[in-house]
Amino acid sequence: MEAPQWYVSYLRRVFQGLSTGEIKPLYVNLIFETMTKFNHMKSHLNYSATADPSKIINVAPEEIIHKNTNTILSRRGLGQIRNGNWDRDVTVWRDGAPHHGLKQRFKQGIDWKETDYVKHAKQRLEERNSYRGHESVDDFIKYRCSFLDEMHESMALNGWSLNCDQFTTGKSTNVGRSSDADFIPWPEHRYEPFACIGRDGDIQRRQGAHRITIAEIVGIEKIPMNVLVRHKQWQEIRDEVYQARSYDELSERAKKHLDHPDLQPFSVEGRPE
Repeated sequence: MEAPQWYVSYLRRVFQGLSTGEIKPLYVNLIFETMTKFNHMKSHLNYSATADPSKIINVAPEEIIHKNTNTILSRRGLGQIRNGNWDRDVTVWRDGAPHHGLKQRFKQGIDWKETDYVKHAKQRLEERNSYRGHESVDDFIKYRCSFLDEMHESMALNGWSLNCDQFTTGKSTNVGRSSDADFIPWPEHRYEPFACIGRDGDIQRRQGAHRITIAEIVGIEKIPMNVLVRHKQWQEIRDEVYQARSYDELSERAKKHLDHPDLQPFSVEGRPE
């Protein structure tokens, strides 16, 4: 089987990482990709509606209400299927400074220094002496905020750009740091925003607040997301829809989710229009 293009590009960057000293992201990427393959094989053994981890789902930004805060999930690869209460570890992410600050900047035209986003960065810098790779507010505005200005302009003109496309062409997928020339992307920078799908189909973001917020501001109707994890109960709904020979065979719970982005690959005969 021919190796995926992203993997070929990844191997090229291994040598770059060895020369630049950025070994940790390379190691994390290797574990992440290995776990993704393991998750896919495991799901094949236990479920019928197995999803290709590399396939994206298209989600309306306004449908993403919650951020999942369960840190255990982040480095264990795409396509996880997990039981338990991890899908209850959530916050309403639009209450945060990035969402408010970006709306102040791009909808109200407020100077970066006056936004909640930069005020939040200033507070973090006072607490930690470093924030997102920056050691001063001036550097944060110069690099990070300028990058967000460019992202907003690009999305307004060209729509959403896939991270995987930028990665395979060698373009940094996480500019906005003070030194990006030899940047080795972490897994979350090489994919689209990670989706965690709860037991009732709730699509929770794991990261990607900036891109999702800007997409919403410029009016992008659907954004691509990679599924990091599905709750076991949600996967059982996927299996039920996949196996159904007709609409009448479905449970009421499954019927109400037929328009869900994660169920779009399946068609059900006799479904009412």
